[in-house]
Amino acid sequence: MKFPNNVRALRKERGLSKVRLSELARISDSYLSEIERGIKRLSNAYSPKIAKILEVSEGALFGDSDCQEKPGARWLTQSFTIAHADSGTFKGAGLRPFFEYRDLGIKHATQARYGAHVIRAVPGMESPGTWHSHNLDFQMVYVTKGWVVFEYEGEGEHLLREGSCVLQPSGIKHREVRHSDDMELIEIISPADFPTQDEDAP
Repeated sequence: MKFPNNVRALRKERGLSKVRLSELARISDSYLSEIERGIKRLSNAYSPKIAKILEVSEGALFGDSDCQEKPGARWLTQSFTIAHADSGTFKGAGLRPFFEYRDLGIKHATQARYGAHVIRAVPGMESPGTWHSHNLDFQMVYVTKGWVVFEYEGEGEHLLREGSCVLQPSGIKHREVRHSDDMELIEIISPADFPTQDEDAP
């Protein structure tokens, strides 16, 4: 019988060697090898420690069949996370320099399958109105404060104000035209990392 698990994949995602993970978890390299190959089941005594080292939930360590057998391993690809506004910070190292971004922790909690962040305008800065497109599975924008004007290929300009929501299909050419200094919105995407291409005006 082979015991499914995600330890090897998660270890490689974190850039850890097998030797280093075994050292941190205080288990033998040979035991870790057997775990990663599915020869042995990951012991309940070590799963909390390994999950903490790999920064995932215990459920993320196990494969589907093991997840069904193990009551504490319900979340195979996600971990529990909460983000509070009073402890969050906005950073300017995002896709657009005229916006600041506050990460909501979804990327880390879903192993980059999804992403979510709050975007706010940098007062006094304007968009150059560059046409571009994104290649991704899902992109939704919900405006929580102020207003922003987007222009979409084949759809024209749209003023999004507080409470407005838009689903942007993958590959659609669009541009940010202008926005209020107090603009703030929530963007939800899948996957969390995706390519952006500059485009000619349609």
